[in-house]
Amino acid sequence: MTDEKKEFAFKHREDVIDTLRLRAGERRLLGFLLVILLLTVVYENGTVIFEHFCSGNFEIAALGERKKTVVKPESLKKLIKSLDLVAVDYPQFHARLSREKAIVNEAFQLAAAEETADNALVTTGSALAGLYEFVSHPVVVRNKNLEALDKEIKQLAKALKISLYHEFELRPLNFKTNIPIAEADGQRNLFEFK
Repeated sequence: MTDEKKEFAFKHREDVIDTLRLRAGERRLLGFLLVILLLTVVYENGTVIFEHFCSGNFEIAALGERKKTVVKPESLKKLIKSLDLVAVDYPQFHARLSREKAIVNEAFQLAAAEETADNALVTTGSALAGLYEFVSHPVVVRNKNLEALDKEIKQLAKALKISLYHEFELRPLNFKTNIPIAEADGQRNLFEFK
């Protein structure tokens, strides 16, 4: 047996680099050609493909009903507590604040029952409007408890999506007197009440 020696061809460094560059170029060209082939297939058979995914018996998802806005009794408890603190600070407005507190208590009782939730929302809206009118009145001197009540009113109104915009108007004062005007001959007793 005779061994035949085969000599391998020597390659220079530049030849190896050129070969690797050619292979990388060929891979890029192959990828580009595959993208063109895919686009061609989609263009030619696109209607069949899209009909398969979007068939005529495709069900459109129905939108859910919007949740009703519900007044939470816990938020009304916070409002009542803030209202009590303000009532202590402003005894001159006791009649006004007690009327608003009665409306808030009514809303609290309505909010506790599920069947009267709509009425609770309406009652709470009217109570918040009245309280905001009091809080934003320019005559009322601001203090810490009034600021806390104002913050509580705005948070509750934002949660319930109630508009609190109130344009303050100065109302005229009406003095109704039933005192008769003194007669012209004028015998009048200053110490007698009429």
